[in-house]
Parts: sequence; structure tokens; C-alpha cells
Amino acid sequence: MAGPTKSAPLGPRLSSPTERLRVLFLSNEESGEHAGQRDGFARLEADGSIESFAWASPKMIAKSKGDEAALREVLDMIGTKRPNVILALTPSGFPFTESWFQAVAALPSPPILLLWEGDPWGRWSKPPTPEVRLWWTAADIVFSVAIGKQRSLIERHGGRDVRFAPHTYDHVRHSEEEENEPPAGGDVSEVAVIANWWGRRYLPSRLPGARQRFQLVRALQKDERIPLAVYGANWTGRGVRGMVAYDDQAAAARDALITANWDHFPDYGAYASNRLPISLLAGRVHVTTLHPGFEWLPGPEKGLFLEPTVRAAVRRVRELLDRPREEVLELGLAGHRWVRHRLSDRELTRYMLGAVDERLLRDLPDDPWARIPA
Repeated sequence: MAGPTKSAPLGPRLSSPTERLRVLFLSNEESGEHAGQRDGFARLEADGSIESFAWASPKMIAKSKGDEAALREVLDMIGTKRPNVILALTPSGFPFTESWFQAVAALPSPPILLLWEGDPWGRWSKPPTPEVRLWWTAADIVFSVAIGKQRSLIERHGGRDVRFAPHTYDHVRHSEEEENEPPAGGDVSEVAVIANWWGRRYLPSRLPGARQRFQLVRALQKDERIPLAVYGANWTGRGVRGMVAYDDQAAAARDALITANWDHFPDYGAYASNRLPISLLAGRVHVTTLHPGFEWLPGPEKGLFLEPTVRAAVRRVRELLDRPREEVLELGLAGHRWVRHRLSDRELTRYMLGAVDERLLRDLPDDPWARIPA
């Protein structure tokens, strides 16, 4: 497939046109859960697109050796592997230090630092942690899952080059749903909501969008005509099924006819949680929040219904349930066919490294990577 046609923003570059990337990936996993991201890098190494790939998780190292030893071990790894690019994944939860960044910058050939910021942050409701702020300041490029207010926040804390990069699905942990289309028949009829509730009964979380998420679930529960399955923490009432593991979310969505959700940070530009690509991969119609900057996503023809209010989302769910079941299943199938091999961790890895080596962008599908916001 052709790569993105829009001009990539100017950014850090390799020292020569013939040099290839030697990548060190710093994940924030605690027990090997970021399989898709690691596989994305490994595939690029295997097909010769990059020279080498290594990875480390400071959190995993720190479990047995402690935080300071983990930082030293990663620094030693940088000296041994000599990466020219370090890509870190959402560093919140591990105490990176200013002295560690100074040591990296003092290396004879300091690597380019890229950061994928997979969390939305707020100035008051969810302020960024110290380690996150350090990475924002140090990174040559910050790839953020939201722009608009999030970009302004990152820049306020020292981010120099902030670009959008969407949430994607893990093609390793959801390989079954990627490789196989959803069944064309079956007796699926439920509306599934897969989302946690972080408030108490009448006291919603301070997170933006939490109150609307509560209102969505309660409105669906009140309508006895809607067959409902609600997965996640802290819910009560009709249809509650309890927690569902990340690996099982696509399968749970596939057991339903329609999935619905309301995002936290609903006014953040271009933002969507990873439940959007997972629901589309499951092959089910998905009803969710309309964010500003969503022109890069498909619409109802691919089974994705983006609604501006909770009331509109509930109205859409009812309207879809009134349609012929076969029509709704076909729309879900169209979404599955669109999202697979377009919004997986493979494409995300290639896109982010393409900011340093534009040759990696050639094999990205134009839709949607040529249309995502700058």
C-alpha cells in the first residue's frame, strides 16, 4: 500500500541517508502485556526495515532489583546496544529522574528520544506525574493520543514537538479476532458496554466524561427493551457482568450485537480509547463519543456511530435495535474489515519510527494514516 501523502513535520533525523534505526523500546509493562508493540518492532527488524531492536521494561526490572538499579541497567543497555532511537511507552508509574536524562544526553552519541503518551491528562482533574513531565520535556517528539487541550498541556510542560498518534489494538493479544471475521449468524442481540466506573453511587469521578458515562449506562439500564451486558468495575444494576480482562474484550464485544461507550475527556481533540479499535475489530457496530478532530475516522458505513451527547447515543442504540438484524451485522463486518491491518500496533510502530526515517512510512495504508490530524 502507498504511504501517507501529507508532508511529515520536520523532526529529528538520522546522521546519514543510509543509516538505519537501532531501536530501544522502553515499555511500562509489568508482566509482558505489551506483546503487540514489541511484535511491531520485531517485525521491522525481521524484514530489514530497521537495523536492530531491543526492549526493556524498567518496571519489570525494578520488581527484583529496585528503581535505581533498573535505571542503571537501562543506561548500561543503552551503552551496549548503542540505539540511535529510544521510544518510550507511557512512562507513568516508574520514577525516571532528571539525572538519568542528563546521563543519556551526555552519551557520545545521544539517541533520539520518542515518547508515546497513551494517557489523556488534565490540568486539574488528572495532573501529569513528575516522570511524565520529565519525558515531555526531554523527548524530541511526543506522540499523544489526544491533541487540542492535551497538546497545549504537554507544550506548557516543555514539549517541543507534539504530534497525534491514535490508540490501536494489540494484534497479538487479539489475533483470533483479527484473523477471523465475526460469525454472520448466531443469536447475538445484546448491547455491550465495556468500561469502568470510577465514582461512587451518587458521587462521580472528577475525570471529565465520568458523569456522562454513568448517565449512559443508567439510561440503557432503565429501558427494559434493551438487552444489556455491562462489563467493568463498580457497576450495579441490570445487565452487570463484572470485570472482563483486556485479552477478552474483543471476544466479549463479539458476543453482542452492538457496543456502546462514553469516553473520558470527551472534549479532547481526536481522542478515543482503545475500545474503539477493539470494538470495530470484534466486528460489531460501535456507538461512542463524538470528539472534535474525528474526521480521520470512518462513519456509519463502517459501523461507527459518533454521537455528540449521551441522549443522542441512547437514541442511536434504540434506532439500531429497530433495524433488521442482518443490516446491523453487515455494518459491524464492514468495521472489522476496515480496522484490521489499519489500526493495529504494527502500524502505530511504523508510523512513529517514520518520524525519524521516512522510508518506514511507505508501507502504511493511506486510510487512515494520511488523514490523521497533524
